[in-house]
Amino acid sequence: MIEHPGIEELMAYPLGELTVERSRQVWQHCSGCAECGNELAAIILVRSAAVTDEPAERPAWNWKYLVIAASIIVVVGLGFLFSRTLRDPADTEAPRLNVPATSAQSEYAALATRETLPQSHVDFRFGTAVLAGTNQGRVRDAVQAIVDERFEQAEQALEVLLRANPSDREVSVHLGVARYFRGDLSGGTETLLRSERPVGSLGRTGYWYLGNLLLARGEIEEARLVLESLTGADDRWGRRATALLQQLERF
Repeated sequence: MIEHPGIEELMAYPLGELTVERSRQVWQHCSGCAECGNELAAIILVRSAAVTDEPAERPAWNWKYLVIAASIIVVVGLGFLFSRTLRDPADTEAPRLNVPATSAQSEYAALATRETLPQSHVDFRFGTAVLAGTNQGRVRDAVQAIVDERFEQAEQALEVLLRANPSDREVSVHLGVARYFRGDLSGGTETLLRSERPVGSLGRTGYWYLGNLLLARGEIEEARLVLESLTGADDRWGRRATALLQQLERF
């Protein structure tokens, strides 16, 4: 690069605000140009003094002294730029829908569970001998889809089953769980999760996710009451509810 970098670029260089390619060009130029090298050295010193609140005088450095000071900036600046350029897209995307993702979220939404149903939940509720094709088999397949984080598929299958039998609480609760993980924090999802009292495996499952739904929605006191209703038993949901309530106290 023959053309001298402007003062704006020299000031942006130590902050890592140039592109990777432009940073390399500026570095190469300043390494061979005493005038620009001294200018960049002065900028680095002034910025360093600004951070420490110490007075600084413009140095009369030869460009070779710049290498010592600027090499640190190069490593940090280029490392920052490369990290932004090469970062896995997953680092900047929203998490998958096993965390409710909706504009209705509250500041407490980060505490809402990311953990879906365990495989043991399916095995306990349905056993291993359910015949494929039976109604109970279809419910099991839908709940298995929740375990496997295929939430949209689970929701669609459970909706069909609920339309066929609106009083099926097994289907209602699990449909509420599927909708929770799909990011639906509406009153309809809340009603589904409340369709069974918080006693027994099914009801306690529903109330665990109900408490998290209320938490994500910002209804903290109601969420506390729901979670507290689970803490009387030393089971999966009781232990998790106790831990979540402790997190709420520290939040």
